[in-house]
Amino acid sequence: PFLVYGCGTRRVDSRKLAERLQVKPERVLLADADQVFEITGYIVGTVPPLGLKTTMPAFMDPAVQAHEIVYAGGGGIDALLKITPADLLRHSRAEVADLLADEPAAQP
Repeated sequence: PFLVYGCGTRRVDSRKLAERLQVKPERVLLADADQVFEITGYIVGTVPPLGLKTTMPAFMDPAVQAHEIVYAGGGGIDALLKITPADLLRHSRAEVADLLADEPAAQP
């Protein structure tokens, strides 16, 4: 397992991730809710980016770095973690990699 830190308005592009991991795209799968809980110790929607049950590699899309502050799961249904991208990068030891789907072209 691994983590991808991205912006909530864009999805992870499985083809980009497969290329980065040097695997076939069909090998890239999202964890289901039970797997997320088993791996992280948190339910979907509450998973913080740090302090997880299982240590795993992390990737941060460069789009995250465009923000002064980011918010992530805070470990509970009513909790958020407020953190700078620089602190998230430092504490998570994430690798910066372009892994999010391209934004759709603007409509004329």
